Amino acid sequence: MSSVIPSPWYRDDRHEIARQWIQQGQVGSDRLTPYTRSVAQELEVLRATLSEDEQARYRALGGACARILTEVLQMATPGVTEADIAGMVAGELLPAGIVPEVLLVGSDERLENFRHPHTTMKKVVHSIMINLTARQWGLYLSLSRARYFGKLPAVLAAKQQAAAQVAATLLALSRPGVSLAELYMAAKEAYAEAGYHSEEEFHHQGGTTGYRGRERRAQPGEVWQIMAGQAVAWNPTVRGAKSEDTALIYADRVEIISASPGWPMLTISANGCMFERPVVMAD
Repeated sequence: MSSVIPSPWYRDDRHEIARQWIQQGQVGSDRLTPYTRSVAQELEVLRATLSEDEQARYRALGGACARILTEVLQMATPGVTEADIAGMVAGELLPAGIVPEVLLVGSDERLENFRHPHTTMKKVVHSIMINLTARQWGLYLSLSRARYFGKLPAVLAAKQQAAAQVAATLLALSRPGVSLAELYMAAKEAYAEAGYHSEEEFHHQGGTTGYRGRERRAQPGEVWQIMAGQAVAWNPTVRGAKSEDTALIYADRVEIISASPGWPMLTISANGCMFERPVVMAD
């Protein structure tokens, strides 16, 4: 039996209503709400493992977002503003029922200066990057793609390859039972091996995802262990470059669900696994 208890929007009496209808300890909540007990950890475990239907919806979301970013960057030209690019992306996402929760567009020197470049009216000269976290059906999908107008500088190519190597390492080690603390240390070591010591200190590396942009981040002391059927989104950065995609984790494989067909890719070996990682699209 259910009941509806009306309350005017200007009266903050929901706690009193809850007290009248709930005996303390009988109702669980994932928020700090009076007269309930916390079941946040139990609910986190339940939503971590995605059902086959959820995985199918996730694949559809990943495919749509990857296609849109590819098409927008292919159409982009020097002189367009960062805001124009963001508008083009949003203009494709929203009619498809996809909400851009995070939509960052940066260009040129701003990519060197900011790991999270908030979109401005600056005109693009040579380089542009789109960082997107989009939501549909409650699921969050993250990916980043970049384009360079002209011949790609060797320095930027090297940075992108290093970020891609760290991403491949994280994907290869994302297996059931591996903790996020272990994955953070693996990223730290991968940066050092690539010649970019301490880059992990300047931006978070990503972590588990699903019904939040990041459920938990890989960081020192994080004991959460990857579960079969869970999603991860890794986003390692080297100043001016980033490698970000979302993947589903299984007992025996990793499925990247935000892959971009037709995008220039680099094959990278990590921990005995081979991964195709996106590079910077260049003319």
